[in-house]
Amino acid sequence: MASVLGGIQIAQNGTSLPHGMGYPLTYFKGLPHGLANGVLTVEYLKSFNNQSKIERMLNILGLGHLEELEEIFGRLIDIKINITEEEIYEYSNSFFMNKGKLKNHPEEVKFEDIVSIYSKSLLMRQ
Repeated sequence: MASVLGGIQIAQNGTSLPHGMGYPLTYFKGLPHGLANGVLTVEYLKSFNNQSKIERMLNILGLGHLEELEEIFGRLIDIKINITEEEIYEYSNSFFMNKGKLKNHPEEVKFEDIVSIYSKSLLMRQ
């Protein structure tokens, strides 16, 4: 049922950055796609310049701060990823060149933003 509801949502609204960014982690690092998205989610949420939508989402979840969500994800996601900075730049460049993957983000996305999300999410997991 969750997959059906997720599919309906994606068909109507598309996906956010972690979804597209998660594919190299699935293809080249063997992470299940949902887990790959989860690994990237907190740093993605931190990347918003305007945090009002994030605060609204946290409120709906009954959380006061993004750090609380980060703690929950930390308890749920315990993985080690062997990745190099070169791979991060390669994945970032490939993703950034596909402008269709960037269109659903409500703010301008810079190459450095993508590198930062990957780096902060993955380099600490080695």
